[in-house]
Amino acid sequence: MPMVAEKRKILIVDDETDVVDTIDTILTEEGFETHVSRNGKDALLKVQELSPELVLLDCYLPEMMGIEVLREIRKLSEEIAVVMMTGHGEEQLVVALMKAGASDYLKKPLGKFTLLSAVKDVLRKKDINREIIQSERLLLLGELFPFVAHEIRNPLHAIGGALTIIQKRIVA
Repeated sequence: MPMVAEKRKILIVDDETDVVDTIDTILTEEGFETHVSRNGKDALLKVQELSPELVLLDCYLPEMMGIEVLREIRKLSEEIAVVMMTGHGEEQLVVALMKAGASDYLKKPLGKFTLLSAVKDVLRKKDINREIIQSERLLLLGELFPFVAHEIRNPLHAIGGALTIIQKRIVA
């Protein structure tokens, strides 16, 4: 029986109901597991609880600005991709978001193609980075193995030699 792939979790953080509903519908139809948050504090709780792979985060939220939420997410995890959403495409804002650790940004209103393209690109980059890290670990393990084997072999030779001496004395 084929194994069913686990759905990738995405947290949508926006206080505009229409925006959330649209994004939620598009991503759910595309096969993603979606969760919704309406403000920054709740979003941070859900990030800790759910460990989503991706957070779609509005820049302007009540009580806590999106960039503050982004910085807090970065403190919790470098692994979670964060795509910022804004109705204002100010260059200074975009630069600040990227410096704070955003994976990408989208300008609202969002079209289906633009949203899906950005989400899939960010997740693809995450997958590639994960593969690179795993490859580097395997390479490191390959370099480490001869050293470890040598260190294990030395005591084993000493024990083997001691056993040979003991056997010769018992037989003699």
